[in-house]
Amino acid sequence: MESEMILNYKGRRLVRCKDDLFYGNVSEPKIAFLHIDSKIEDNFKTHNKVSVGLVGTIAASRGSVFRPFKFSVKDSLYEALDLASAWLDRQSSSNQKNSKK
Repeated sequence: MESEMILNYKGRRLVRCKDDLFYGNVSEPKIAFLHIDSKIEDNFKTHNKVSVGLVGTIAASRGSVFRPFKFSVKDSLYEALDLASAWLDRQSSSNQKNSKK
């Protein structure tokens, strides 16, 4: 039986479907959505722009349109994932503060 590879980045799940990536835990209120705009230069596929947005998981499950709470465009996949990780870290720390009140 083949083992499935589960991708993680900084402790959060990363799921890719073609040029779209979902980053985070769907049981949390928000996840990051990344879209890769690819460009082929000199027979190499490079990622020249990556759009990243912070979206709500509850709205996504109800079939609503993805309306990002935050949005940015970065020059590389690493920069976009790093920004998404920072957004999700801030979101989870604010959720913890609100739950303690």
